[in-house]
Amino acid sequence: MPRDQIGLRSTGRPSGCAASSVTPSLAARRSRAFEQTEAYQDILHLLTKLREQGPLAVDAEEPTRVITVRLPKSLHETLRAEAHEHRTSMNKLCISKLLQFIDNDKVPTET
Repeated sequence: MPRDQIGLRSTGRPSGCAASSVTPSLAARRSRAFEQTEAYQDILHLLTKLREQGPLAVDAEEPTRVITVRLPKSLHETLRAEAHEHRTSMNKLCISKLLQFIDNDKVPTET
């Protein structure tokens, strides 16, 4: 589902996310089925290209700016858990995600 089409259900979860009632075996079957799709192959291709580019150099002396990003509570919790897993701050995790390159054809356009 394209990012610009992700909506919220009445539960507050993004509509593209699996509900907590999904059993592990069902989740595993869905995961295996997704791994057979063209979308999954596209994702693997993009990840390979990103890894080939390496990290961007950031000037430690460059002044910083603050932005406010509104996001669903479920996405905030996912980022918090990922930051904890990587033993880093949410700020550093989000900056690293923002610095990743994305092919221009994968960036949603405003309509």
